[in-house]
Amino acid sequence: MTTLSLAVLIALAGGASAQPSSDEKPLADRIEALEAPDAVVRLEAARAIGTLGPQAQSAMPALVEALGDDDADVRAGAARAIGAIGPAAKSAVPALLEALKDQGYFLGAQGELPSEVPVWVAVSEALGDVGPAALPDLIAALEDEHPQVFAGAANAIHRIGPEAKEAVEPLVKLVRKDDPFARRAGIVGLMGIGPEAKAAVPALVEALDHEHFHTRYWACRALREIGPGAKAAAPVLVRLLQEDLPSVRRHAAQALGGIGPEIGEEAIASLTAALEDPLEPVREDAAIALGKLGPPAKAAAPALEKALAKGPLAARAPGARALWLITGRSDPAVGVLVEELGDFNWGADAARALGEIGPPAKSAVPALRKLIESDQVQEDVRQAAADAIKRIDPASVPRESPP
Repeated sequence: MTTLSLAVLIALAGGASAQPSSDEKPLADRIEALEAPDAVVRLEAARAIGTLGPQAQSAMPALVEALGDDDADVRAGAARAIGAIGPAAKSAVPALLEALKDQGYFLGAQGELPSEVPVWVAVSEALGDVGPAALPDLIAALEDEHPQVFAGAANAIHRIGPEAKEAVEPLVKLVRKDDPFARRAGIVGLMGIGPEAKAAVPALVEALDHEHFHTRYWACRALREIGPGAKAAAPVLVRLLQEDLPSVRRHAAQALGGIGPEIGEEAIASLTAALEDPLEPVREDAAIALGKLGPPAKAAAPALEKALAKGPLAARAPGARALWLITGRSDPAVGVLVEELGDFNWGADAARALGEIGPPAKSAVPALRKLIESDQVQEDVRQAAADAIKRIDPASVPRESPP
């Protein structure tokens, strides 16, 4: 279909003057720009159409055509625009599944630095944004032989979340394949489904014993997301926490914290012992996990206090917060958190933890005020400090604090 005919059809459907607009330009103009000679103009058009969301449904034929553009950035932009249309873009699902085979890379953004991202990743996100309406096609795509297709389908299912629980069994089939890429794809899908993926726990427990350490690592992450329903995995996770590679140990700790108090006393004792692990990130994750367990982990309180006082916890803010969550006592947590307000990496977390403690952390208000008044700290730390004061002592909020 030509650009002119698309514009005519749009006008006939509702009149050009009534068209949704983006950046002050009618949608019909943006659709026409998708065929401009300049790739920059085409990309701008795709992005602008995406800002209209469901109102841009009439642009679907042009966006589907743009999935085959010569420029990878434009293809990714078209996919994202389709995803922004949401469930109303269901008719584009077959074209998006085919676009998962795209071998190109586009210039995405990671933080403040640009980085090259596979186009198929943007396509998979678009499929996820279509939502449950795309699920039957996505489940079928899990059996595709093309790695990007089944991985993209699994990523889309992750994005759909708990509503995709009917995909659990097909995802488990991927987890049990003799292919690390397939196993990871299946586990990623299950992570997004979360607690509704409880039926996958036996397969994930098997994966915890896999010789491939990345499989063990990803299985830990999925079990964490499943939560209390994964308590059967606790004994194996304890073993991994004690014996495995550092990256697996720390995620085993996270998984135990995510499962909750149902892990039992032996697991709590192992997390407590991990406060003295040789690797700092493992110690931090063990402390955070204990905090998630709350009062049932009270046996760990003395070890946490010792770790905070003697230094095994280099990042002390998570440990102090955990101690408060376990004991309900503001001291010594408040004192440690005040000290950590000046830490470049943990200052914002310390401020947020003080805010959680609330009025019992009133002694921290002067230190929080100094952060707000300083022009030498990051904006997120200043904002966290202002939010904390509002929760601790609203009457102390500085007039010129961040909104």
